[in-house]
Amino acid sequence: MTTFRSTGCELIEVTTALACASGDPNLAVQVKTGIGRFFNDLTKPPYKAVFNPSVSGAHAFNATVVNRKIEEWIERKKKAITKKSGTPWGALIHGNRILSSVVFRKFGTPRLSKPIKEFASEIDDTALNALCESAYQKIVKSADKRFPGKFLAVLFKNPTASKQVYDDAT
Repeated sequence: MTTFRSTGCELIEVTTALACASGDPNLAVQVKTGIGRFFNDLTKPPYKAVFNPSVSGAHAFNATVVNRKIEEWIERKKKAITKKSGTPWGALIHGNRILSSVVFRKFGTPRLSKPIKEFASEIDDTALNALCESAYQKIVKSADKRFPGKFLAVLFKNPTASKQVYDDAT
C-alpha cells in the first residue's frame, strides 16, 4: 500500500484516523475488529458515523496526520520495550486504536477542523508524545486492574471492555 505521507492519504488510513478521533471508542474497536465493516453499507453507521457532511476534508486529513504521529510514537515505544509480552506490550499491539482514541480526546478534536496549512502549527510533537505516554500508562494500569490475566487481543476487540479501559484513561 502506497501512502503519500506529506500531501495525501488513503481511505483505510483516513477511516482509521476518523474512527479513533470520533470520540466513540466503539468505532475504534470496529476498526480493530474489521475495518471492512465500515464499507458494508455506505448509507448507515459505522460508515456514516465517520464520513458525513460534518467532516471536512481538512478534518479528515488533519486527523490522519495526528494518527500517523501517534502510530510513530507506538512504533518507537515498541522498539524500546525489551519484554515482548504482557500488558505493556499488548497495550501497544492490541490496544493501539484505543490508545489513539484516548490521545485524540486529550488532544481536542475541534482543532482538527482548521485549514490544513494552519493545522501544522497546532501540533507540538513533545506535547503529543506526552499525551501518548500518559494514555499508554493509564491503559496499561486499567487493563491490569480491571482485566488481570485477560488475553489482550480479545479484550481490545470487546466494545464493553475497551470502553471501560478508554474511560479509565480519559
